[in-house]
Amino acid sequence: MKIFDTQLKALTEKLTQYDEDIEDAARILAQSIVSDGRIYWYGENEMKGIVTQACLGEDRIADSFLADESTSFSAMDTLVVMSQDLSENMIETLTNKAVQGQSTVIGIHSNIEDSSVVDLDFSFTTGVKNGLVPMESGNRIGSPHLLIGLHLYYKLYFAVMEMLEEHTELD
Repeated sequence: MKIFDTQLKALTEKLTQYDEDIEDAARILAQSIVSDGRIYWYGENEMKGIVTQACLGEDRIADSFLADESTSFSAMDTLVVMSQDLSENMIETLTNKAVQGQSTVIGIHSNIEDSSVVDLDFSFTTGVKNGLVPMESGNRIGSPHLLIGLHLYYKLYFAVMEMLEEHTELD
């Protein structure tokens, strides 16, 4: 657990490289909310946990909905897709539909190479490539894709909440 904690801390510290982009992406999310747009979320595999948090959790973001193949997008909407591998068919389908609808697309994924697979306005990689803890057999276990993805979610969440609070104060 000590190795996992140390490696996890290093991964979360690397996320500070995204601070400016997080601020910009959060601004887009806040604009979707105040302009009566919607925020659509789609996750593959364990990254569905972020969708649950965003749409149903205690710390959910307003106007958040699960995206599926029947979702239609407008220029006021934002799509957030999350996966270890963005080349999943459904992610590609949703991203193409969002781009056609002139929506902003945000991706949270594991590999930097994935960002060229689909058209993303903002791309955040978790930095998780394999397990963090080496075993005597040579295998590595403990791949915290969801945990780092949720950390990125909370960076977005706190920035959005701050912006919405400022917007409310200005009204």
